[in-house]
Amino acid sequence: MLVCQCHNVTDRKLRALVQAGAKSAGDVARACKAGTSCGSCRPAVLAIVREELAAVADRERESGAGLVAPAT
Repeated sequence: MLVCQCHNVTDRKLRALVQAGAKSAGDVARACKAGTSCGSCRPAVLAIVREELAAVADRERESGAGLVAPAT
């Protein structure tokens, strides 16, 4: 789905940026300019980024990624 018409950015692109390491809507904006022109897409960009950040965190929890072994 097209989210940012000004810069032709889709929800898939936003999700891919988060999966690649973007941690905020600002990170996404710097990477693809979504939300930086007219601003009408900013709420949608923010919602998608938050949703994908939560999904990434859930996947990391499920896989045990990021866990540190206790010191012995």
